[in-house]
This record gives sequence, structure tokens and C-alpha cells, in this order.
Amino acid sequence: MADIDRRAFLATGGLALAGLLAACKKKSQGDGIPDSASVNDIITIASDDRKDGRFTVVQAAEKIPVGANARVPFALVSSDGTKRLTGGSIKVWYSTDPDGNANGPVAAEYHGEGLGEKGVYTARLNLDKPGNWLVFALGKPVEAPKEAYGGAFFMVVDTVAGPAVGATAISVATPTPQNHRGVEPYCTRTPPCSMHALSLDAALKNGKPTVFNIGTPRFCQSQVCGPVVDVIQSVATSMSDRVNFVHAEVFKDDHDAPAKQILSPTAAAYSLEAEPITYWIRPDGTITERIVGPVDTAEVRDITRTLLG
Repeated sequence: MADIDRRAFLATGGLALAGLLAACKKKSQGDGIPDSASVNDIITIASDDRKDGRFTVVQAAEKIPVGANARVPFALVSSDGTKRLTGGSIKVWYSTDPDGNANGPVAAEYHGEGLGEKGVYTARLNLDKPGNWLVFALGKPVEAPKEAYGGAFFMVVDTVAGPAVGATAISVATPTPQNHRGVEPYCTRTPPCSMHALSLDAALKNGKPTVFNIGTPRFCQSQVCGPVVDVIQSVATSMSDRVNFVHAEVFKDDHDAPAKQILSPTAAAYSLEAEPITYWIRPDGTITERIVGPVDTAEVRDITRTLLG
């Protein structure tokens, strides 16, 4: 499985934004951001004395699939790196061309219910082609003393490893308490989560929609698998009569995991390259949503309700 440490990727985004700040030469007249503003114009306006706060935009997903309603998740951190920022009112503008007209503004929602310090902002953006997209955020999180700004580049791709939205879910037998199928332990959560009662292959045949998560609470390299499994399980308690909820582990066993990185049969079948990953699947097997990384209780509930129609 690919290394999920994104430090080099994040550093690249930060340096690129710093370059844009240094390159800005257009000064805005007036208090607002004009409709025809470029990202460079917006950075210039945001860096005015009345908006001189800064925060760091941290990508919460390494790759974003191309799409008209692409989910772009990010965290905000104080400029000194000491505090995770939450809530408040945040808007984003975005473009592949810092000097061309920017798309936006689009409101970013904060999702932290059940995630503790792992909450993220998400914005649904129209990313119509692959490439490096600059996402520029402006607003006042709850913890910020005043309005602040920041930005980062997101890698947008036209293909992803494993099944994508619109594809058919891969039918594979996943571990249950009665049949671990060679995966030990079958669930690294303590105690094991409730989402192993039904194998995925059986779930995809029973006429119900399915929420399917691959993640490893004990060995998660992104450190969000445990919170996400707990979030999904909390939603399952009130919706499991109408929806299948299935969890599968990332690694085959706990011997030297994750050092040896021997994937479980399920993770291998889904060509897993980042975790946790959650799929929403219609009764006919079509994947309607695919989320890598943090997702909170409210978002899981809302997407699952949409899946139910």
C-alpha cells in the first residue's frame, strides 16, 4: 500500500501558495471581491491590512477524483501550527490558473461530529479536469481572533485505485465473527465493531443499500480509521434495519503490521492505497459515493439517507 505520509505533498502546496503571494501585483479597490477576480487578485485582497491573519490549509485527501460535485476535504491550522481550527464561516475559491477567473465562492462546511480533533472542512467543487487545483480559503473559524486566509494545491485525478463512483462494488467475502477468513484479528477495534455480522458478498445480494468501510483502528497510518469506524457504527445503530453496514480490516494479520503491509484479501481486491475509505452502494451494486479519510456522523447520516432515497 502506498505511503500515506503527505508531508512532501503539503510542503509543495505551501511553497506554491507562498510564491503566489509574492507574485501578486494587482491591488484591489473597494471592500469586496469582484466577480471577475482571479485567485491572485483574491490573495491580494485577503492580504490587505484588514485581513492580515493567516491559517494553514492542510489537504485531508491526497487525491481528489474529477467530478462536478467533487468533495474537497481540508483542515485549518493556526499560522504558528499549534492549534487546529474548527467551525465558523469559511468560503473557498478555486482554479487551475491563478491568473484566470476564479470559481466561487463556495461555502465550506465543518464536519467534526464524532471525530474529536480529526474534524475537517469540506467543500463541493466543480473540478472538471485533472491537474493541480489551487483552493483558497477565507473566513473566520471559531478559534480565530479575526478573519484569516490560506490556500493549498490539491491533486485532482481522472482515475482512482479500486472502484470509483458509478462503478460496481466488488463482491468479496469479508470476515465475520464465525469465519475470520484468514484475517486475524478480524477487527482491530476494541471491542470489535458491530459491522461484521454480515459478509460484504452477502450484503450486496440482500436487496438493501450498503455502507462499506475499509480501515484499521489499531494500525491506521492516517490515525482516523478508529474515529471513522466509531462514527459509522453510531449511525448503524439507528439505520441497520434498512441499510447494511460492513467493515473490513486493511491488513491480513497483526504480525508486524503495518511494517510488512500484507493486505487483507478485501483490501487487495479493492486496490487499497489510502485508508480509511468508505463506499455507499445502491442495492444494485452501484457505488454512489466514495470518501477517503475523515467523515463525521452528520455527513455519514446525510449521505446514507440520500442512498435510501
